Amino acid sequence: MKSSTTLISNIQHHFTKVIGAILIIGMIWQGSILGIDSAFAAAAFQKNVTTPLLAASNMSKQDENKINAAKSQAESAMKDSKKSAESNILKTKKAVKSNAKKAEESAKENTKKAKNFFGF
Repeated sequence: MKSSTTLISNIQHHFTKVIGAILIIGMIWQGSILGIDSAFAAAAFQKNVTTPLLAASNMSKQDENKINAAKSQAESAMKDSKKSAESNILKTKKAVKSNAKKAEESAKENTKKAKNFFGF
């Protein structure tokens, strides 16, 4: 019983392949006579081929969107860090100038005090 079932399923499988090949050849023949793109017709007929291709295409679009989102986040983070660094540099420059002036004034004042102490 199993062998007859296996034989029948094998025959059905080969029969569907032959019918599909005949249909594809007919589509290509009609395409060459009527001037229709036969590659499009053959690909549209084979749903089992187009579905994975469409899924892969959607996945690549999703990956591309994720990459673009990550890229824009990185760019905004770089801009923010650049602004932060620039403001920190300006604050540091101001602090250095202020401290330099204070140190210079302190040195001058200490020199005057030392001169007054020794009577110069």
